[in-house]
Amino acid sequence: MDFVGGIVTDDENRVLMVRRADGVGHMAGLWSLPGGARRDAETDQQAVVRKVRGETGLEVEVEAPVLKTNRRRWRGTAYRARRVGGQVRHGVDAGIADCRFFAVADLPERTVLEAGLAIMNY
Repeated sequence: MDFVGGIVTDDENRVLMVRRADGVGHMAGLWSLPGGARRDAETDQQAVVRKVRGETGLEVEVEAPVLKTNRRRWRGTAYRARRVGGQVRHGVDAGIADCRFFAVADLPERTVLEAGLAIMNY
């Protein structure tokens, strides 16, 4: 299974993170990049656009890949994504408890490992 994430920054170069809702899957309560599973019929870039919009309300244009990970059961790619519209909105996706921008030095303690690695490579 293929997963994607979008690294979106604001004018202060802070990174957009989402906190997965409690009780929702194996990442419940953890902060991560906006993203998720890629559908069979879509490209990675289309999946990033869909997931960022669906989880945060932002419209993005996907740029370069930043980090690729390969696990036994899944592959993941984090992409740099430039904000082109929309506004960060809470409650867009029931699986997301919070979304906000963080300075790289102030990432939340409960951040998914791959998200942290991708941000450090950004």
